[in-house]
Amino acid sequence: MSKPTPPIHKHAQSSNTDNTQGSHKQQKLDPSHSGGPKRQTQLDEYLVGGSPPRRQAAKAPRTEQRQTHDDPRQRERENRKLLAQGILEAISSGSYTSKTGTAHQISIPTELLKSNTEFYGESDTRIQIPPRHRQDDMIIDTPDKPYTLSLPSSSGPSSTKFKTTFSIHERSTVAVTRSYSPRKYVGVLNFASAKKPGGGFLSGAQAQEESLARSSNIYASLMTPTGTKFYETHHKDEEKKGTAYTHSMIYSPNVVIMRNEFGEWDEPYAVGMVTSAAVNAGVLRQRVARDQDVDALIEGLMRERMGRILGLFKLQGRRTLVLGSFGTGEWKRTNIFLPLTTCVNLTGVFRNSVSMVAAIWADLLKADGPYDGVFEEVTFAILGRQTYDEFRTTFHKRLNYKD
Repeated sequence: MSKPTPPIHKHAQSSNTDNTQGSHKQQKLDPSHSGGPKRQTQLDEYLVGGSPPRRQAAKAPRTEQRQTHDDPRQRERENRKLLAQGILEAISSGSYTSKTGTAHQISIPTELLKSNTEFYGESDTRIQIPPRHRQDDMIIDTPDKPYTLSLPSSSGPSSTKFKTTFSIHERSTVAVTRSYSPRKYVGVLNFASAKKPGGGFLSGAQAQEESLARSSNIYASLMTPTGTKFYETHHKDEEKKGTAYTHSMIYSPNVVIMRNEFGEWDEPYAVGMVTSAAVNAGVLRQRVARDQDVDALIEGLMRERMGRILGLFKLQGRRTLVLGSFGTGEWKRTNIFLPLTTCVNLTGVFRNSVSMVAAIWADLLKADGPYDGVFEEVTFAILGRQTYDEFRTTFHKRLNYKD
């Protein structure tokens, strides 16, 4: 006769996880693990229905972690850091796979990019701003409507080759660059940090340079011994030049853009890139004596720097350019050293005036300007609606165009 089956307790029906937790609880109840009077008090509370002390301690970091992940800005920053790591891996391995599943080899282009990177000091005589001359007309195209601006004819023969087409788009530099045919010999301006290659792209920062660094192999060029001269110059001259920085530049030929504006791996697209740092107008305003005309100082420095940028593109044979609101960034108001009633658009990390930058580009590129007819197409990629609107209005006004 078989023995009666013992009664089934609830613990016997528990899952393996519950059994593990049960044995864990028994271990907690062992006086040899009490850890002293305070621990014993916690165990006594547990015996009358309290929660295990270890479980309570484990909840805190999980709650903190949920709060971190619930912050959209932090999530976006973490995603940008992952994109940066992906680019570094592609540069290191020499290949990547596009969203269509196509494998692309970039090891040879990257090595050529590194070996052909050039540094141009602020007084490099290879860059010459051409004399002024006049062109009969300029074709201007905006996202809203195409139009032609007629200008007075020159009194003498024109030496220009192109009727420059201007476009102003509220899109990123990567998006605008990819809109061109790969057959175009495109030059792109990198709004650089003066002291840190790629700016803060490795830490997930968001600005124009960081976007380019997360989308291409430009970082490989900036980190070459030739490229790092740019940053060494600004560290060395910091005390002498402050935040005005220098007119030094890096030219990176055939940078491979691997991602699109959405951060997806896409078909490779090669461009020539000029790396230059704008004047840090925000800090310069704080350091310059109040009795000095700081606005004139900033404008003079920016005019010379932007002229040299165009000179380098010309020297390198880039006739289609993607520029932007250099040294400004997202729009917001400020009143540093200005009357409270004054509203000036000084924006971005370097806080230059959007209107000033737009006016300088127009002066350099317009008919009878130093670079009249030098370039076939010039596109301005600008993010931020208010920055876009102010830039467009000023640029048109400088060219005597009336909406």
